[in-house]
Amino acid sequence: MLTVKLEVAIKLWRDSPAHAYELLAAASAHTPDLVTDYTDHLARLVTAALAEAVPDTAQQAADVLLTFTRGLEDDLRDVEAARRDLRTGVQMITRGALSRPASATA
Repeated sequence: MLTVKLEVAIKLWRDSPAHAYELLAAASAHTPDLVTDYTDHLARLVTAALAEAVPDTAQQAADVLLTFTRGLEDDLRDVEAARRDLRTGVQMITRGALSRPASATA
């Protein structure tokens, strides 16, 4: 799911670099409700995907994964590095979520 999100951002940056940020960021978008709805639905999908493995931390892990992915979207000068970093980051974050006891706090 996060790969698809990143690929959408890559396509937007390639097709319309002058407007990509507007289309990706709810704060500056012409249709902020659509961007917010998209982000909310994606958050629910990622949370649901994690819920069986880490029910107590699925929402938190999903939020971190989405924030991480949005960060990668901010600098797509090296698309292959962004793709590689997404794979690595998802592995790191999910491993941390999976190895964390449910009662642990930060």
